Amino acid sequence: MKLYQQVASQILKHIQSGKFTVGDRLPTERELAAEYSVSRNTVREALIMLESRDWVVITQGRGVEILKIAPENLLPFKDSEIGTFKLLEARRLIEGEVCALAAVNITPSELDHLERLLGQMTDPDRDIAERADREFHITIAQASDNEAIKAMVEMLWDWRYHSASARQLMVDIADNGMTHRVIEHGAIVDALKSGSGAAARQAMRDHLDRVVTHLLEAVEDAAVQQVRAANSRRRQHFTHRAKGVDV
Repeated sequence: MKLYQQVASQILKHIQSGKFTVGDRLPTERELAAEYSVSRNTVREALIMLESRDWVVITQGRGVEILKIAPENLLPFKDSEIGTFKLLEARRLIEGEVCALAAVNITPSELDHLERLLGQMTDPDRDIAERADREFHITIAQASDNEAIKAMVEMLWDWRYHSASARQLMVDIADNGMTHRVIEHGAIVDALKSGSGAAARQAMRDHLDRVVTHLLEAVEDAAVQQVRAANSRRRQHFTHRAKGVDV
């Protein structure tokens, strides 16, 4: 088990200890880092893990608020790494079919909720926008009226946050393609409203194909920057050597 997972497990036991009630706030990141003798970044990752399973909610300016207290164990995440593109391949396959099923089962109230989440995706607070994105996809899974499907989609999204490579790439593209993201999610809502499973499936696949494109561009840009940095170091090295010879 990785360090942030160990810390998440310890924080969960802290929540379950009887010292807290729903609505209470946990100590600050700094205080938790000191308590568990880890970095604040490790604490942050642990809290994100707990938030992804609805144990807590992290709100800017308010800290970490407890959402539930129950005698549950922590997530059954394994230490194995799932590559970003394999994760997206799984999401494209599964969420496309989930969206098709949701198109014939979704309720007006669920469609209204998706519309509200579209607005939240443009929030300047990245955490709010990301949570809206996750809730959008989970709401569609819920609209399938199949609890096993909803749990499966939740797990795929949890891997997005707990796979180190996936998490880093998502950070790299977080500020890019925002306009496309909102338009694509809007197209998904329109397809769901139409009641066409085929249209809903295609809208979801088109969206995830666009995510793959953005990720490939991010990987390409990172590779170019690495080459440029390496060439800059070589240039400085040879310039330095040439000056030494001239002297």
